[in-house]
Amino acid sequence: MQITITDLCKYEGVSRGTFYAHFGNIGQVVDELFSDALCDIKNMALLSENASNSNSKKGLCWVLRKNPKYQPLFFSEALFLQAVKHTVAALRQDFLDLMSGKTELDEASLTDLLTVQIMGCLGMCRKHLGESDEEWCRFQSCFDLFLKAGYQGIIQK
Repeated sequence: MQITITDLCKYEGVSRGTFYAHFGNIGQVVDELFSDALCDIKNMALLSENASNSNSKKGLCWVLRKNPKYQPLFFSEALFLQAVKHTVAALRQDFLDLMSGKTELDEASLTDLLTVQIMGCLGMCRKHLGESDEEWCRFQSCFDLFLKAGYQGIIQK
């Protein structure tokens, strides 16, 4: 969060004019980084869903855990709320489509539930980042059961 436009331009070897031709400020750069990362992550999730090995389907937290290039963006304390906001925006429509007709909750309430889920996912993934895959899988299974039980409580029978 301490980087300046001058630092960024120097690192990339471009002029400030070139920077301003593409971005208005550092915040727009961060927004673009989240957009690119979430596009990559969604593509990885699609590949995982279509894989023949069911063990390969691990979810958002697993993808972030296994891809260190995304970790500074999604696990930074300073960028936590932005990470949640961007992730919810990227997953919102898919989540609403999935939950449509399964519950009486409106879109705003469902979006709130997705937000809580993403906050928990990112926060817990950051907390458990250094653990072994086996320990992580145990934790993730518990977290998934917790989420499933909560969603089952609101889904119409």
